[in-house]
Amino acid sequence: MKTAALVLLLAYLLSAPVTGQRESRERCICVGPGQNAVRLQLVENIKVYMPSPSCSKQEIIVTLKHSGVQKCLKPDSKFAQEIKKAMQKRYEKKEPLLQSSRRSKTSGPE
Repeated sequence: MKTAALVLLLAYLLSAPVTGQRESRERCICVGPGQNAVRLQLVENIKVYMPSPSCSKQEIIVTLKHSGVQKCLKPDSKFAQEIKKAMQKRYEKKEPLLQSSRRSKTSGPE
């Protein structure tokens, strides 16, 4: 009798999170559609968030200088596409430098 009750309780507990996940709401940072562009001179920081379990859409958030206000950009806008390209180029340029500096540190005489 105790074993059957334990099995039923365990089955209930294992099924509870599954039903709870179906009802969960997305927690995206950007609520509205976002802006097409912002003045590049005012941008202090740019963050790109890829789709995840908590938010199914890509989000591009810029932090403005002086005010610290965060603005969401439309990911499909021309301005956002240009920012993503520039970030990718910057990353590609930095990556070989990091790899070569690691090699020089490890390849030295012991």
